[in-house]
Amino acid sequence: MINVESKRQLVAFSELYVELGILEKLLRVAIPKSLGSSAEDVMDLKWLAQIKLDPENTIRVEKAISRRLLAKKNLSVSITEFLPLSFWRWILHRRHFTTLWVPHTHKILVNPLTTLDLETLKSFERKLYIANQDRNVIAHYNTSLIISLDKSLANVRWLQEAMGLIKAE
Repeated sequence: MINVESKRQLVAFSELYVELGILEKLLRVAIPKSLGSSAEDVMDLKWLAQIKLDPENTIRVEKAISRRLLAKKNLSVSITEFLPLSFWRWILHRRHFTTLWVPHTHKILVNPLTTLDLETLKSFERKLYIANQDRNVIAHYNTSLIISLDKSLANVRWLQEAMGLIKAE
């Protein structure tokens, strides 16, 4: 039986889960757009040609395409809906500084003219790593592993704002 305090805690963490979902949806649109694809055309996969996929992420893309077909959404939904947050985090890793960040993905940030340096990418990457960890913890209801809900929320909101999402009033 779940006690009242456990339920209260889950409700409190639901806000973080929603904010993480907003972040993930932002990444699904912003990254392909930064790599040259049309946000309006769900079949536009030009953005994938810009990425040299490693074996693990090749499998993720193949699974996303398969899942979209199985869901019978092959013409109405982008494969980005079926790619995990860890895929987007991998694209924004410092190992892709010269191949993706400088020419393309820095554009996901609100002020792309001042974000070309490695330190900006490292900062974004660290915060995105924490957000991905928090997402996994929340998704598996291991909320005791989150040290501070306020800090986790602040981290996710920083990422959202860096990508141009306006603060909620």
